[in-house]
Amino acid sequence: MKETLKSKAYRELCDKILNLEYPPNTLLSEEQICQDLGINRTPVREAIINLQQDKLVTVLPKKGLLITPITLTTVDNFFEIRLLIEPYLISHYGSNAKSEDLHRLHQQFLALDSQSCSMADEVNMDKVFHSYIWSLNQNEMLQQLFKQMFFQNHRIGLIVGKSVYRRMSDSKNEHLEIILAFESGDFERTNQLLIQHLNNAWESAKKVFSSLPF
Repeated sequence: MKETLKSKAYRELCDKILNLEYPPNTLLSEEQICQDLGINRTPVREAIINLQQDKLVTVLPKKGLLITPITLTTVDNFFEIRLLIEPYLISHYGSNAKSEDLHRLHQQFLALDSQSCSMADEVNMDKVFHSYIWSLNQNEMLQQLFKQMFFQNHRIGLIVGKSVYRRMSDSKNEHLEIILAFESGDFERTNQLLIQHLNNAWESAKKVFSSLPF
């Protein structure tokens, strides 16, 4: 089925925001967006409504479209929620994990080569792993929260990865340790490693965002 202009506008705008072509706290005019996308106003405005729901933009009357800033408070709130929810999901829904899914994740992380893959690839693999944890339950409200949070996670991950030496390779190794524990069925160990991984990521993000003007 042919992609609608609204869907195209949403997809391309989302890509520009997530991949930092439109950095956090950027103020854009509707005219500029239409020109950048080569799409007229109506589908762009419809796409912006969806992006507002995703918490990626704010419409400022008579000013333009503000790309949602990422502040140190944003980072702290983000990781606090993840530390509350993700270990809970392992403890309560870990038994729903399929061995073949965990094996596939294991192989995907082993295949990551920091010398050849992009930072976006590594951030995307982080999302693949954590989205699997969140998918173990069928709570629709949690799934919606996941979508909003991991839009922010992509931006945070790219910014931190560009600023903190070795964070991406360290993160890969941490994921592999978590997966190994998960595969063994030791959920307590899985959560210990998961909590340490999230805290490591939080500390790296705090170092970066405490000095950025977002």
